[in-house]
Amino acid sequence: MEAINNLIAMFLTWPWWVQVLAILAVLFVLIILINVLLIPFGIIVNRLTSNREKSLATHPDDDLIGRVTVPIEGDQKGQVSLLIPGGTVNLRSAKLYREEERAANLRLEKGTLVVIVEEKDGVLYVIKADLQNKEA
Repeated sequence: MEAINNLIAMFLTWPWWVQVLAILAVLFVLIILINVLLIPFGIIVNRLTSNREKSLATHPDDDLIGRVTVPIEGDQKGQVSLLIPGGTVNLRSAKLYREEERAANLRLEKGTLVVIVEEKDGVLYVIKADLQNKEA
């Protein structure tokens, strides 16, 4: 404990500009260390989760259900959160699937449940979920 007190006392005897430079140097080293440790971890997590999303989307027999988070109107893009088993949520860009609904300027409000029909160029094409005709 005495060694730490001696280091602090020595640090306080330095001119103010040297103290500022020392603090900035320590912060810089900490940021570099955090980035070196966290970026590879983030890449691994991203690869693991993106593979899971792809595997879920490649089963044609499964209906993928989403909820509108940004309203979709006519030919404009909105945003849908995918409701994936396990509780994960993935926000994706979305448009209406049916041409007649786009031409009629149909609007899907925030919170509307939708069925994802297909994906093209990173955009999900959706139709409004018809829960009344869904078999239990």
